[in-house]
Amino acid sequence: MAKVGNRQPPEHSRFRKGQSGNPKGRPKGSRNLSTELKSELRERISITEGGVSRLVSKQRGLIKTLYVRSVKGDMRAMSQILKLIATCLEDDEPAATAEAVSAEDQEVLRRYEERLQRRLSHNEDKDQDSND
Repeated sequence: MAKVGNRQPPEHSRFRKGQSGNPKGRPKGSRNLSTELKSELRERISITEGGVSRLVSKQRGLIKTLYVRSVKGDMRAMSQILKLIATCLEDDEPAATAEAVSAEDQEVLRRYEERLQRRLSHNEDKDQDSND
């Protein structure tokens, strides 16, 4: 007889070889949303630019459409394209260095840091007074 206990269920309640623990679960070969979306965006469509028709990916077509709408003054499209640009630039560029911060901004940061230091020391003084 097989051992029964922690992590050793009785033989009659164990899964049989080849039997799924979730028979109605996700079918083999089905793809998730991310995979489907990537596949869809890679598909090619025909667009016409300046009277010339050519094939581009759906992703490129969406970006081109968004860009054209933003140039024509559509504020929502402009907002979306700016968000995309910012996201792409974040991925491509290293973090800003201290030299990239203007002197005026550095002064603002210095004053803010001083205020924080004063607040912290003021709170520490209060704690010392209450402990005495």
